[in-house]
Amino acid sequence: MQTVLLISSFVSASPIGAVASAFCLRRLGFNVVTLPTTLYGRHPGWGAQGGSVNDPQLFEDIWQGIAAQNIPFDAVMTGYMASPDHVDISCEIISGLTKDKNIPVLVDPIMGDNGALYISERTAHALIDHLIPKASLITPNLWEFDYITTHSRSQADTSPDVQDSRSVAHIARTAQKTFKKDMIVTSIPLGTEIGALCLKGQDVHYMGHEKFDHVPHGGGDALAALCLAHLLSGKPLAEALAYSVSSIARIMDYAHKHSSRELPLIQMQDSLINPPHLPLQSLSI
Repeated sequence: MQTVLLISSFVSASPIGAVASAFCLRRLGFNVVTLPTTLYGRHPGWGAQGGSVNDPQLFEDIWQGIAAQNIPFDAVMTGYMASPDHVDISCEIISGLTKDKNIPVLVDPIMGDNGALYISERTAHALIDHLIPKASLITPNLWEFDYITTHSRSQADTSPDVQDSRSVAHIARTAQKTFKKDMIVTSIPLGTEIGALCLKGQDVHYMGHEKFDHVPHGGGDALAALCLAHLLSGKPLAEALAYSVSSIARIMDYAHKHSSRELPLIQMQDSLINPPHLPLQSLSI
């Protein structure tokens, strides 16, 4: 059994962050060790969340306890970073784990959406400058992708302008010019669809599905974890994307039809294992 170190937020009453990611990884047969950046009671979108961001010393102490177990990790996934200190400590952890072993490192650069950051600029810039370079795969949403690429071009400009009409080809060309690593860009709106773009070298694939008016939080955390699980199972990146997006599309369809306020991972867990097969498009850029 392969083991994943998952560094992300822990939210007790909401299937987001590490709760969503860990469930998906475990359901697909992977052992998960969680290093939490937060200890919250519920998603902040519901109101006062309870709990707090983990103090850097506590975060470091938890890691020291984990490290003392000498667990042979097969991959690392990072999600929500609540402070620059979390980023710095995570970078040290990854450097140690990858020093003598070439393991996948998925960085989900959770920092914002809908035109605004929901972490501090210092944390966002630390994530871009220090954590993303350690990744073998990054999974930003479209707004985060624009923020990252804008920061890479000019650190003075922190307000990317994302237009629904932008073409997938333009996004792919920008990614290929800016990054030299595998990437999945999610939440790309195209007409009545929303989709994800997969880039591995010169290979570009796109998969879309029906856009829903309202969906619960946690879809991005689940999608990134599913992609990692399928990669660790031996699937190529494009195939991992196809399985993952298909699973999330079915789960979001259920959530939409039943007005679910939280991501229905338990109810729809069979979709993680046996997703429908949506069409995957190979693009020439």
